[in-house]
Amino acid sequence: MIRNLHRASLRITVFLSFWMLFHSVNAKETTSEIIKEYEALIDSSKFYLKINPDLSLTFAINALEISRRLQDEKKLAESYLQIGIVYRLNGNLSKSEFHLNKALSFGKNFDSYPQILKELGITLKQQSKYDDALNYYLKALEAYQSKKQFSEIATIHNNIGRLYFAMGDDLKALDYYRKSVTTQQKHHTDPSGVALHNIGAIMEKMNQLDSAEYYYKKALQYYKKLNDQILIAYGYASLGNILKNEDSAQFYLKKSYDLRKSLKLETDILESLFYLGKLKWKQKKMTESEALFAEVYDLSIKKNNHQYAYESANHLAEIYRSQKDFAQAYFYKKNASSWKDSLYHQEKKVKELGFDYRLKQIQQEEELQQLNTLNQNQQLQIKASEIQLEKEQQLKIFWIITILFILSLLVLLLYFSYRQKKKNNDLLLQKQIIEQKSKENEILIREVHHRVKNNLHSVMSLLRLEKRKLKDPSADKLVENMENRIMNISFIHETLYNQQNLTSVTLKNYLEMIGLKIIGFYPEKNISFALKGDVTVDSDTALYLGQLFSELFTNSCKHAFQNIKSPEITINISVENKNNCLILFSDNGIGNLQESKTDSFGKKLIESHGRKLNAEITEYSKKGFHCHIQFKLNR
Repeated sequence: MIRNLHRASLRITVFLSFWMLFHSVNAKETTSEIIKEYEALIDSSKFYLKINPDLSLTFAINALEISRRLQDEKKLAESYLQIGIVYRLNGNLSKSEFHLNKALSFGKNFDSYPQILKELGITLKQQSKYDDALNYYLKALEAYQSKKQFSEIATIHNNIGRLYFAMGDDLKALDYYRKSVTTQQKHHTDPSGVALHNIGAIMEKMNQLDSAEYYYKKALQYYKKLNDQILIAYGYASLGNILKNEDSAQFYLKKSYDLRKSLKLETDILESLFYLGKLKWKQKKMTESEALFAEVYDLSIKKNNHQYAYESANHLAEIYRSQKDFAQAYFYKKNASSWKDSLYHQEKKVKELGFDYRLKQIQQEEELQQLNTLNQNQQLQIKASEIQLEKEQQLKIFWIITILFILSLLVLLLYFSYRQKKKNNDLLLQKQIIEQKSKENEILIREVHHRVKNNLHSVMSLLRLEKRKLKDPSADKLVENMENRIMNISFIHETLYNQQNLTSVTLKNYLEMIGLKIIGFYPEKNISFALKGDVTVDSDTALYLGQLFSELFTNSCKHAFQNIKSPEITINISVENKNNCLILFSDNGIGNLQESKTDSFGKKLIESHGRKLNAEITEYSKKGFHCHIQFKLNR
């Protein structure tokens, strides 16, 4: 009967082992396919980044969903980074900043970390958040320097220079542009020419046009070497804008316009047309200049380009004023003022006297010249009173709007305060429900362990009753061994339900209790026990480890210490690569006696529990018995 029981348990163990192995292989294959799908989506998003940004965004969002399923922090960082880049190129800077910050929270320990910092700097710079952008640029620079990625170091130097240029600090900008060029030359990285072009822009701003021309031409050489048509057109436009020779300037500007038109670069076409208009202005060809500026103005309105709408309207107003066409001049000057307000919305103060006011002043002077009657002072007083009344009315309207705004703000504050309070109450209620369920589950788990222990005690009692009937010494010994194993399993369950936290078990205390309990059954051998290291495991892993180590303790206590003066058992626990646990069980006995002096069932149990843990178990005898157990932690 006992043999049949052994055979049945062994068959069940073998079947379960094959079943677990089959499902683990399938799970690995499934994970591998998901990873391939993720990589394909990221590659597609990068491919369509400049061709079709909307499609690129779709691929990146799908990649993010897969990385969430995989719970892979590296892939989460890559996905959020790609989404942030797409949103920045689409002009949605707030969403770009949000997703890049999410990427930063996951990517601090991965290779994408410096790129995330760089992209955050670019996005913040475009939002005029200069101090924050500089902070991220400097962090990215430090990261690239530690990796000795000189091409990226040169790029960051150039970006910092552009940031200082936008902040108005030309000297610092020039210093970083030169650092970028020096890094490229020193480390023989592929020069982009952009840093040289930016140095030229600084020279142009300082009115050192000969130096600007030199750097623009050097940059253009690199652009042509790279065969980057967009940058070549950019170089032509910059050269044409500063050259003193008008024929050469017109030649470069025309080439820039033709190239940009063939590439369908609508915003860049505006720049080329505008520079051509300025050139015609210098040449005093007002008719051609007017036509070019009018074309720039119409295209700017269609494309909602505030910069060139303002610049072209301003030049058109000057042209019409020079032609004494004050109505048209007033129209374009007024529009220029409107575009300037929208372009520089962060400015705190706007010029008090605009072109429209000066035009009214001229009209008033003409009217005053016609007034040669004695009621001139009276007319002026009437106008002054009208102006004062208008100011008072405007002031009243201002205060009414201010009061309404404050009231609206208060209502919104009260509303959001109410919503937040309600949300907090809901969260508190959910927390209480979760805590209550957690306590109930813990009580149920403890009850299960307690009942298992009681049932095992009942089994032990039944075995003792059957044992009294046995007359065969070998059968008697077999039942005794079975009784001891059941008693060990019972103690393991007792130890588990006495743990403070049932979801995670501290391995050091747990194994110490099991070891001391089993060693206590052999007081005559005076066995010393030491345990070093610690790790936290889940309750299932603890259960398998407890059964495995109870076998090891029992084997050593029963068979290892024959004629050993100072018997010792030691356990060393260590963790490698965060989730790879190594445990070394050692005794100073006479070696591995499991095959020669004990039945092989104990060894089979050890191997069975090892398979449940997906552990690698290595045994060897050298100055005692040693068992090396290696498995992965479930985290």
